[in-house]
Amino acid sequence: MNSLRARLVLLPTALLLLGMGITIAFILADAPERVNAELASGLRLGRLLVVDALRDLAAAPDPPRAVAHFADTLPHVRHVRFALLPVEGGTPLLLPEPARHEPAWFYRLLAPPPRIELFPLVIGGREVGLVAMRSYPGDEIAEIWQELQLLVSVMLGLGLAIAVLLVATVSLSLRPLRLLTTAFDRLEHGQFTPLPALRVAELRGIGRRFNSLGATLQRVTADNHLLIDRMMSLQEAERKELGRELHDEFGPALFGIRADAACILRAAESGSAALPEIAERARSITALADGIQQVNRQIIDRLRPLILEQVGLAEALRQLVDWWAARHPGIAWMIAADDAVDAADETTAVTLYRIVQEALTNAARHAGAGTVAVRIRLHHAANGTVAADAIELEVNDDGRGLPPATRFGFGLLGMGERVRRLHGSWSVRGTPGRGTCIAIVLPRHSGEMN
Repeated sequence: MNSLRARLVLLPTALLLLGMGITIAFILADAPERVNAELASGLRLGRLLVVDALRDLAAAPDPPRAVAHFADTLPHVRHVRFALLPVEGGTPLLLPEPARHEPAWFYRLLAPPPRIELFPLVIGGREVGLVAMRSYPGDEIAEIWQELQLLVSVMLGLGLAIAVLLVATVSLSLRPLRLLTTAFDRLEHGQFTPLPALRVAELRGIGRRFNSLGATLQRVTADNHLLIDRMMSLQEAERKELGRELHDEFGPALFGIRADAACILRAAESGSAALPEIAERARSITALADGIQQVNRQIIDRLRPLILEQVGLAEALRQLVDWWAARHPGIAWMIAADDAVDAADETTAVTLYRIVQEALTNAARHAGAGTVAVRIRLHHAANGTVAADAIELEVNDDGRGLPPATRFGFGLLGMGERVRRLHGSWSVRGTPGRGTCIAIVLPRHSGEMN
């Protein structure tokens, strides 16, 4: 019995039933003595009445008539029954016994062995019959049965009333605990709704401390979100600025080196002095410039995906998938990109691109997948219509999936923060041995200044 409600209701009810059982047991234990006392009293009274009646009949002038009259006027006494046994050859005359209302088993439980007394019926100096007096406990046993019925009815009614009052009282008393349970559930899901004032004095302090805890968590969560938003904004701003500097400054310098190297190479080829050495150095400069330009393009793409500005989000994702396919040919890479998603603003497009980068990296490194599929399109509402202000992204793989109670790493946590920052929604569903699905819905316009 782990339920507090059951304990508070059933235990008093059980005690009440136990008390009723003990009371009934005492009544039944005292009942035989009570029946015997009543029978003894009835037999004494019956004996006096019979003796007195027989004395009056002794001098009757007409014995047959006197006997018939006596049979009609046998005395009626509680707990006693009479029978007239006439002269030989006659039929015994018995007083009728009333119908019993108590069960037969109850009668047998309390009824003592019958007591019978015989009185000679003498009229005119001659014995004309016998009067038999027999004890009858049925009246007293019927009274005891009725008392027990009344007692059980009253106690059951009282017990039912007490149980109803207990249920109502316990429900009202436990309502603050239900409110606390609901509040903790909301708190677990990031909802910091304060509790109303609890009426139970013992729980009022817990309610105040819960509200204080919720307010503290809400403040800390808001501070963390603000900090993360600021960090991510600064990170993107720094990447954008660094990408612009590399593109505007580093690129032209490398182009100048390449041009100078080309001039040296042409001079060397025209037959000037030290031609072999000049030519070798020029080729070395050209190779270095090519390497620097390649690294420069990789850094720029890592810091700021300029490809988004050049070809749009859909084509950039296709090229990203092709890049992974070239490096992991053992995996089947697939993408279905709707060109309509190119209408996303810069912040949303960069966020989606970064999310796909992280998802494909996880799939290639950790999933052990044979197939990875990317799908991006305008978000379709539940009723089949297109919500043109949102973009839906899904990345599926058929790899090893996510084990139960998986704790997200920085990649997935960062992905979730990116989605939260743009007020989108996301879910990560994975079944061990059956792959993982990352589903994201972002607003097409983030509302930020580009």
